[in-house]
Amino acid sequence: MRPLRATLRSLLVTSLAAAPLVAVLLTAPPTASAAEARPEPFVVGGAPVDDAPWAAAVLTDSGLTVDCSGALVAASFVLTSADCAPGSTAWVRVGSVTHAQGGTTARVVETFRTRELALLRLDVAIATGHAPLASQEPPLGSTHDVFGWGESCGGCGPSPRMRTASVRFEGHTVDEDGVVGLLSRGLDGYATPGDEGGPQFYEGRIVGVVTDVGVLSGHHSAANVARSRGWILAVAGV
Repeated sequence: MRPLRATLRSLLVTSLAAAPLVAVLLTAPPTASAAEARPEPFVVGGAPVDDAPWAAAVLTDSGLTVDCSGALVAASFVLTSADCAPGSTAWVRVGSVTHAQGGTTARVVETFRTRELALLRLDVAIATGHAPLASQEPPLGSTHDVFGWGESCGGCGPSPRMRTASVRFEGHTVDEDGVVGLLSRGLDGYATPGDEGGPQFYEGRIVGVVTDVGVLSGHHSAANVARSRGWILAVAGV
């Protein structure tokens, strides 16, 4: 997570170098207050997470560094972004807010994908507790919490400790295949590289999975979990 450094810009999504988002925001966002546009220093950058039994760090094939964020949604399944789906030798650390130690390290034995999401089946069942999933899209304008190990400053690499930030759901993006995502604006911080695959919670349930960071200044796009509930149920049983 990084601190907010810019005021709200125009919400027209025209293109992305790393992802084919090509449509516009479908619903006009609420007007940002002066306090939201210029956050005070003591709330900048979100906050470190003390406990998250569902936390899942998707590690590189070597198992040494974190590549993406994710969440345990069933005893043997981690939900993350499709772009984070690892190779056959990848590992996931579950149940620790530090990606380099603690928790349970499990090997990914099978990967299931949609265009936006990936479910990683692990070689062990983990009983630390999983994150519940939403079955309905959240209301427009609602405030959510996003989690991940993204950069806390430009080029400084993943955060050693998971962080969380408050974001506001402001509308939708549509990619070239017609897939609808949730567009959110950071309030006290925003998603950065490394937060891809991280969960976005509303009222205690995952409503989104971060897919694209830096869509606009201080914004990110997330896969709409409610639209994929049938697929998740069929694969992971939840």
